Amino acid sequence: MECVQHDAVPRIRSLISFDLLARVSRWAVWAAIAEFLFLRVLIRFGPMLPPSAAATHAAKVVLFVGTAAFNVAAILTILALLILAGLTRPAVLRSLLIAVAVLTLIRAASPQGITPVLDVIFLLYSAAALATMVVALTVGHSERSQASLPRGMGIQRFAQNDTLLRRAMLILLVAIYMALAYSTVMATLARLGWRGIASESSAAPHFWAEGLAVFVALMVYFVYRPARNKGAFVGAWVVTGLLGGFWIARPHLASALTQWTVDFATFLPPWLYLLGLASYVYTLMALARSGVAAGRLAAWGLTLIALGGLRWDYTYFSGLGFLGFLLLAEQSLAEGGT
Repeated sequence: MECVQHDAVPRIRSLISFDLLARVSRWAVWAAIAEFLFLRVLIRFGPMLPPSAAATHAAKVVLFVGTAAFNVAAILTILALLILAGLTRPAVLRSLLIAVAVLTLIRAASPQGITPVLDVIFLLYSAAALATMVVALTVGHSERSQASLPRGMGIQRFAQNDTLLRRAMLILLVAIYMALAYSTVMATLARLGWRGIASESSAAPHFWAEGLAVFVALMVYFVYRPARNKGAFVGAWVVTGLLGGFWIARPHLASALTQWTVDFATFLPPWLYLLGLASYVYTLMALARSGVAAGRLAAWGLTLIALGGLRWDYTYFSGLGFLGFLLLAEQSLAEGGT
């Protein structure tokens, strides 16, 4: 029995690779996109439809598909975090990643009625997730060195792109998530009865986070400088054009939908959001279509960050952004094709 256990451990470790991480991350992205479309967009149009049996049936189908996609995306996100933990060298970072995954599972499995317990779990989760981001910025945590990776996978190109600008982007992302976490954590502490903490959360940290997020969206093209790609250009034009047209035709509804889906208050001029969206969508689509493993991993990371939005109050949304950030921090070391 002992021999079987000793043989099983290296066999399991041999299955954990950057290729597996990229595959699971890609599946998580597609599941999160389905959740976004069904639970956050289409379901909002239900009340606008005239009441009928067909509309009721369609709403049930949308809710079922969206809920299933939500659960699949949540499970795949946790799985990707555990794979990242298996690829991590420093023990402190590995422990933090496992802690985040375990706390997410515990919070998801806990009965909703035990609010104080859920609040404590959320505080521990927030502390572990933010600490992981900070440590990931300061530690080269890949189990493999860049020199050991095979040539011809585009690794060298992305490693050379690991410049001060890219590090600045990662630091800004950490600042965004810290600002988002601040109000939620303060409100949670007040709910737990901590003295001297006001129960009303300030909107200022969220506005700062939103402004930084728009800035990051504008700079992301200059960080990765993807090669010209006609398909990515068309995709960015279509997405930006649809939102821009919707904003012109129904400005109040477009603003409300933006807040419902990704929690952007849209207090800045609309053209800034549209320009940032065009830069962001073009970059992630060009990276996804680059044929380079490291580029695709970065594309999945950017997509997860966008789908997570400016939400820290739910572990699902913050988990998407958290995984996306780690993929961006790890993408220059990606290996293999998917």
